[in-house]
Amino acid sequence: MRWKLIGGNVLALLFATIVALFWVRGSVTEALSRDISPMVERSVVLFDALRTAQGDRYQGLVTAQANSELGRNVFEATNTTARSLAAFEFAQRVGRSVGESYPQDRPRPADVVAITDDQGKVLARNIDQRQEVGRDLKNEFEAVAQALTTGQPVHDYIRYDGTRWFDMVFAPISREGRVAGVIVVGYELADSLATQDKTRLGADVGYIVREGDRFAVQSLSFGTQTEKSAILAWASANNIGATLNTDGSLPVRELEISGRRYRIAGRAVPGLHRPTRAGAVRPGFIVLADVTAAQAPALGIVLPILYLGLLALVIMVVLNVLVSNSMLQPIEVIEEGLLKIINGDQAHRIELQHAELGGIVYRINQLVQTLTGEEESDESGRVSRPPPGRGPQE
Repeated sequence: MRWKLIGGNVLALLFATIVALFWVRGSVTEALSRDISPMVERSVVLFDALRTAQGDRYQGLVTAQANSELGRNVFEATNTTARSLAAFEFAQRVGRSVGESYPQDRPRPADVVAITDDQGKVLARNIDQRQEVGRDLKNEFEAVAQALTTGQPVHDYIRYDGTRWFDMVFAPISREGRVAGVIVVGYELADSLATQDKTRLGADVGYIVREGDRFAVQSLSFGTQTEKSAILAWASANNIGATLNTDGSLPVRELEISGRRYRIAGRAVPGLHRPTRAGAVRPGFIVLADVTAAQAPALGIVLPILYLGLLALVIMVVLNVLVSNSMLQPIEVIEEGLLKIINGDQAHRIELQHAELGGIVYRINQLVQTLTGEEESDESGRVSRPPPGRGPQE
């Protein structure tokens, strides 16, 4: 009986511990993940504002160089050689000047600086005076054609060298009331860019662009090509091109990357040139929140609950043993006493002081008195008399 009692209590405690474990863990997990989607949506809005401010600042720095006297002086050269040299020196100066205060967190010289003439053909690059000379950027990039036509600066993300993408500003240089050329300034969309953005935003960031009929992630604040492939699959499956081209927001979706769950959303990068060619898609940015990391504290609750359950189990077993002993040992005394009486020792009385069983012992002794015809009183002064006409048996 003792082990049945203990076993039943152990099973009940184990059941209660398991139920509590899953219930508490589920509640904590839900509480931790409840705000992830709204947080991603807020991050998208905040990052849109940050990119707008950064883009305006970047464009303003390049435009200031285009409007400088040095820029106009390039086109005052009397021959091709002199103009090429002046353009080369000016390109170097622009790269250094813009890089003195941009990017904001880690200023550095621009990766690409080129000067074009009024036909969009390169006069010189900042790296090498003869590099790309004569390259027709007007026919390659809509943004260059727009800057030459409108006389207004244009900001765009462009695959400038055929493999790498750049964050580029095209600022027209005006001389004597007409556009004489364009300054082309660009910073590569490397993963370091998204890493810097993550530091400012507090969430993972990436830039997504369209290459022909497929998307590409050109800058991501975490992971490897595997992570990028998962994001590209998400972009293709959700047909995000139409959303980006209409300035819509990409709704929050859940995405699994390398066994971890993420919430992802985004929108078109603000302030960029709107392409008009068929099939073109505006570059976009994405914000990701690691759901697995956010819910990790819920896993930390498992061990404390298990430890508490184990402690409660030990305490319960000890208490059950003590309680069962306090009940079963007196019962064994009563059983042995009754056995002696049954075996002929009619003078035997059960001697037991017990809070719960003392009354029962008295009634047993009283029953024996009645059956043997003897009179007896207990410690409380209660007297047991045999029925009339019944005396002690020989």
